[in-house]
Amino acid sequence: RLNLTDYSLNDQEKRNSLDSAFGKAAESLADSDFWGEYKLFSPKDIRRMGDVEYCSTIFVLCREGIIDQTKQDVLNDIYDDYVDEYADAEKDRQKIDNAIEIIKKMVTEETRTFAGKKIQMYTIFSLAFYFLDNNILLSEEIKERFLQFVKTYNAFKNEYDFILEDEKEKNAFGMIKKYKLASSEGVNKLTNRMIRYEVLKKIILGIAG
Repeated sequence: RLNLTDYSLNDQEKRNSLDSAFGKAAESLADSDFWGEYKLFSPKDIRRMGDVEYCSTIFVLCREGIIDQTKQDVLNDIYDDYVDEYADAEKDRQKIDNAIEIIKKMVTEETRTFAGKKIQMYTIFSLAFYFLDNNILLSEEIKERFLQFVKTYNAFKNEYDFILEDEKEKNAFGMIKKYKLASSEGVNKLTNRMIRYEVLKKIILGIAG
């Protein structure tokens, strides 16, 4: 993609200038129809290569698991490390495609808006990779728990105190509050990424509380 604007190049546009093999894999993923189904990227995102940057983070998640990405160093380093060759590109892309199939089955019309947020989609990908790594099949019960999680999350207000008598319900609401807070600031910090992942995993696998 050529920079035909008066804007200074952003970090991803600078990385793109390396013509990195890793970058080409990320660009190929960004071209997938999957992202358009969830309207994850705005026209500005696409114009300034925000879609390719996001897909780069999904490759990193696939390869290395959840990491801190509050700085650009991680992506800069991996673009440099795999500038000439990305030997695992096909294997990693297949795992991402398998995760996408899980996500497409888990996300319904009722949860599409939630999944259409970049930080939430990252968390859902984290969970899908966990399912693949641990041979967990996506059951109707898991899909129903995910739906209920999203409904509760959407209705939840941090400043509200719920009157709950059941200890398991209290624990679940406490976890959702933690998830909500971890989605509001410092979203790329390792701590907040891990909070969102662990909360979602525990709730939809029925091990919350």
